[in-house]
Amino acid sequence: AGPFPYERWADVLAAAGYAVVMPDSFARQYRPSNCDPETHRIGFFPQAFEMRDEEIRYALQRLRELPWVDQRNLFLMGYSEGGLAVALWRGGGFNAQIITAWTCTHRFNSGLNGVRAPLATPLLAINHQQDPWYSGATAGSCSAKLAGYKNARELILPGAGHDTAYNAQAVEAVLHLLRE
Repeated sequence: AGPFPYERWADVLAAAGYAVVMPDSFARQYRPSNCDPETHRIGFFPQAFEMRDEEIRYALQRLRELPWVDQRNLFLMGYSEGGLAVALWRGGGFNAQIITAWTCTHRFNSGLNGVRAPLATPLLAINHQQDPWYSGATAGSCSAKLAGYKNARELILPGAGHDTAYNAQAVEAVLHLLRE
């Protein structure tokens, strides 16, 4: 075992020379949790997604205020619930968006289904063939949701899993997109 997948992604990106900003969505008091790691059950609390949207907006605003940040090279990446937050982000402001461990699919809630990025935004989605967190209404793939985007693709990792950060192919795909 190693760091949590989101921490692993931060380590990988920092080692490649990227500055990483990671809002801690669980640090906010009274924040409802959308996942239960013991049962792999997912809840969908609208307040949590509104908070994630606020966190992205705030992080982007703060990045815009920092003189050492290359404003031409801002990227948005999220893992699991963070991947869903990236898929739902419609505010623009990033050179590319990376969705990991989220299927872009919710068959019964259109507000959680699909990708909302501006059509010109390059997108990369990374998922496993089978993810134990997603079944029923959330089983699926981002590929169909990426139609119409000029530069978008989904990398499907072999086998079952939820963690994408320890897969060499996933790491290379993310670094390749950032270098492009």
